Amino acid sequence: PLLAPIGTPPPGTSSPPALLRTSLVELAREQYPPLSLRLLIGLSAMDTFRPNKLQQLQDALHQAHSIAEGAGAGGGERGSTGVGSSSSSSKRKRRPNSMVDGALSCPRTAKHIGASVASSGSGAVAKPAASVSNNDHTKRKQKTPQRKGAGDNKPTRSKTARKPKQRKQNNSIYPPPVVCVAHESLATRIGQLPSAQLNDVEKAHINNLPAVPYGGTKRIVVVDDASSSDDAVAAIWAELEQQKSSSTSNGNGDDGGSGSGSGSGTDSFHYLGFDTETRPKFHKGGNPNPVALIQLATPSTAYLFRLSFQGMGRGGGAMTKALRGILSNNTIIKVGVGIRDDVSALNRCHGVSCCGTGSSFLDLGPLARLRWPMVRKVGLRNLTATVLGWKLSKAQQMKNWEMKLLTEAMEGYAAADALVALDLLGAIVA
Repeated sequence: PLLAPIGTPPPGTSSPPALLRTSLVELAREQYPPLSLRLLIGLSAMDTFRPNKLQQLQDALHQAHSIAEGAGAGGGERGSTGVGSSSSSSKRKRRPNSMVDGALSCPRTAKHIGASVASSGSGAVAKPAASVSNNDHTKRKQKTPQRKGAGDNKPTRSKTARKPKQRKQNNSIYPPPVVCVAHESLATRIGQLPSAQLNDVEKAHINNLPAVPYGGTKRIVVVDDASSSDDAVAAIWAELEQQKSSSTSNGNGDDGGSGSGSGSGTDSFHYLGFDTETRPKFHKGGNPNPVALIQLATPSTAYLFRLSFQGMGRGGGAMTKALRGILSNNTIIKVGVGIRDDVSALNRCHGVSCCGTGSSFLDLGPLARLRWPMVRKVGLRNLTATVLGWKLSKAQQMKNWEMKLLTEAMEGYAAADALVALDLLGAIVA
């Protein structure tokens, strides 16, 4: 039956699958090796005959017949001879998605195979010897450890001996901060003052403090063109010179909080409150908005220089050569909190010569921590509450600072940011 032509069914059969099942029963009775039995079980599981698989069926039957001949030649020592005769066929690479694997992997087909074998004959399939197995090709080959050659004996480094990664010294995109020319003299003066204890005011208590007392007591000047900008700069110079003369006549050249004088006992520095405002941006990407407003404050007046606003025209605004001169002058110290970004924004919008190297801008945060080591919150609002006991409102911070006309509340907010910086300096060095 194994060598019968598959295309011509024998008597009593109606289709090639029936012929295969008949051959399966014969093989089961002869106790053929599991390899051929596995192939024929898978092939007989096909419910329908496909002509394009005819050649593959014939090859499988011829392979089973050759295995049977090898088993018969071995006689009683089927275990040793059967393995040698089927070694060449078992080493052949099986196709990954073959017809046999597809039939055996389906639970429904496996159940159908068992039913067909039971109904086709009364013989039982005998198990082969435990020491002989022709399906060893289905087992994964275990990789044997390869010996290292003479050149492979490289020293291994343990995890504990691994050196920790060293941090980069300067991993910021910004250059190192520029130290203000007046910082050393003011720090020296703070070191000579008696020690004092001061703690941060809680955020919930800031709203209960009184507001900054600048309403009606300080003058606010809004500058929106070149001519008024030059007049404002001239007025600032005049007020600084007047303060210098008054401090000299009183014999006091060490008044850091009056807007004039120096922390080192000389009159080489003048002090102005400083801040900037920019129209907020509510989306990511693109270039940042230009600086819209510069606040410069003397002890009596706050000057608001509008640099960018609606309807100002081409070449308008208050940025002039005189204003650049006062911003880049190292004898006029511009005082504020967190003003490093403000200086960078001005140099980006109006050129590096606008603020020079930035050495004339003094950040009060490090000085406040030097004066009171327990103070940790050094923002302008927190320092105002902790040091001065005032509430500095930030309600106007996110307004459109490029609108054509500023509201009275916006003007008062901008002036207070610059005026309070001078009062903070006086409290720190006093």
